[in-house]
Amino acid sequence: MKNYEMLEIIHEIEKNIDIKKLVYDGVEFWPLLRIMLCSENLNRPLKTEIVKVGLFQKITLVSSALFEYFYDIKHNASLKQSDCYFLTASNTRYFVKGKGHFDIFTSPLMEWTDKSCHIDELVPNSEYRLPRSEKTHFIQRNYYFIALKSRFFKKDETAYLDVWHKIERELLRKGYKTNINSNVINRVLTQFILWVRWFEKRLNKLNPQYVIVVCYYSLPCIALVHVANKLGVTTIDLQHGVQGKYHFAYASFYNIPKDGWTLLPKIFWNWTKRDVEHINSWGENKHIGFDGGIIWHNYLKDISINMIDQLTEKNTEDKPCILVSFQPLPDNQTFLDKLKIAIESQQGQSYFWLLRLHPGMFNRTSRFKLFFDNVNCDVELATSIPLPLLLENTVLHITRSSSVVIEAALYGINSFIEEGNVYYQDEKKDGLVHYFSDSLLDILDEKILERRASSGGLVNSKERWRELLKTTVSHY
Repeated sequence: MKNYEMLEIIHEIEKNIDIKKLVYDGVEFWPLLRIMLCSENLNRPLKTEIVKVGLFQKITLVSSALFEYFYDIKHNASLKQSDCYFLTASNTRYFVKGKGHFDIFTSPLMEWTDKSCHIDELVPNSEYRLPRSEKTHFIQRNYYFIALKSRFFKKDETAYLDVWHKIERELLRKGYKTNINSNVINRVLTQFILWVRWFEKRLNKLNPQYVIVVCYYSLPCIALVHVANKLGVTTIDLQHGVQGKYHFAYASFYNIPKDGWTLLPKIFWNWTKRDVEHINSWGENKHIGFDGGIIWHNYLKDISINMIDQLTEKNTEDKPCILVSFQPLPDNQTFLDKLKIAIESQQGQSYFWLLRLHPGMFNRTSRFKLFFDNVNCDVELATSIPLPLLLENTVLHITRSSSVVIEAALYGINSFIEEGNVYYQDEKKDGLVHYFSDSLLDILDEKILERRASSGGLVNSKERWRELLKTTVSHY
């Protein structure tokens, strides 16, 4: 089922079924169940297992996490009272010469404030990016421990089942058969409660005024948001990609409790005014959008990083550059085959192709380099060079669905996305989004390669961050 069709069903459920009666251990958990259903529909179920690999690899991953304290001792953070508590993940780190591996969301915010800060860092698939640019506390071992502990810690509740069965019937009536059942829900909620207990202890030690997360709808983040909201701590979600009315975690919520959902952040840090308007269209002043801008783009204006020279050495003929943004989506091979044909075509030889991998795909760099074995393209540098620097040297952007579309639009760059993609309607109205289907050869048109008027300027994120810290008050 298409994502927007699923969301239409979700919204009908929110309007017609008393979702606030979905309660587990005192928690109104509808937002989490909604995330589970929509993630399942996208074939990207909420992560509750260690990782879907063989036993030996699981043992390797867990073992590596057990020793994470010793990997970068110099940058291990101590646990002490902090005004700002960040929960982030290592796959948002990029290497910056002279700084180490730099978190493009949280590192600038730490530099832009004189408030005390603490960062807890998850490490998906135990891919430690070292050295870190600032002190953090690795908690991947806790992630694995909670995943294992949940197998033995049982807290089966049935009070919510009547409401769940109504939802099941409504989904089936609309043509969607879910594999989620009470056992699956109890397993996810068991892990959720274990995370809640862990974060309760964490916040009691840190006593923060602000809790800031990236991707609030991961299981650890949503548990942290819940604990912080219950304690009256200001909760902030930093935008990391596309939002809007077609993203299940940011699309409209109906039937919101009078004090808001404890599982949703109170403040959504947004890249654009359009995203702010969307959040405020449904948030009822309980969940609000904040026009903070794109943090990483702003930060790069303040520092001197010259990495483009390395790219110039590869693009020896100074050809116009086309940026391609990849994501870990199903059926990527079809797109890869189309792209390879375009790169190797006579038209494609007139350009230099920057092939940029999603942060969750860094471990596939070698495979992509092997597949795109062509002097006319680059994978490694295109993935490691900060995106804003690439956009300054790009004439066209191609992707299946990456949120780089939004960032490219801010630079007046046209993007081609997969036909049938319902995102980026605002950028489409601005004339900066177009569609490809069977072939990529047709898009190499001189008119499309011209930069357009941008869809809006860059908000000063440093000033907005400082303003946010002054105007929001924690009640902890």
